[in-house]
Amino acid sequence: MIDLGVRFLKSMLKVISKKEIRHYLCGLHVKCDGESITVTGSNGHMLVSRTYLYSGQVFDEFIIPVVALQNACNIGSTTLNPIEKTLAGLKFKPIAGKYPNFNRVMTAMVEKQSDHVCFNLHYLSILQSVYEAVKPKQNLRINFGESFGWHKSDDLTMAIGNLGV
Repeated sequence: MIDLGVRFLKSMLKVISKKEIRHYLCGLHVKCDGESITVTGSNGHMLVSRTYLYSGQVFDEFIIPVVALQNACNIGSTTLNPIEKTLAGLKFKPIAGKYPNFNRVMTAMVEKQSDHVCFNLHYLSILQSVYEAVKPKQNLRINFGESFGWHKSDDLTMAIGNLGV
């Protein structure tokens, strides 16, 4: 089991898509590589991915629906059991579908540097609130690519712009 953090999940609710056009983006993607769990949320224009150390049983990736995230935040508990598919002790049904491979998209985009990038300031303020939930009292530094900006640290990756989803 792993605690995702109430402040982090509340801020992620602003990042995750609310529109059914891309139903697989209407939730938080959870993936395990055996040593860590990575949770990723996006609406196609901004992305946040956070990694947690994990030494439990390996599991197949899944997507937690927005409703389960909202319920966990309302309860004030964000403990995830990836094997039993529970969040805050409440069972949820994962969203069907395949989440986009953002690592592939971002790797290709990082190679295209630019000094002139336009961002939606509302999205940028949302990313700032996520960053403050994870790394309080630190400044967010954005690197600029051709059509997007990104931040990457040991446990947090964020991107804004045309993510090609």
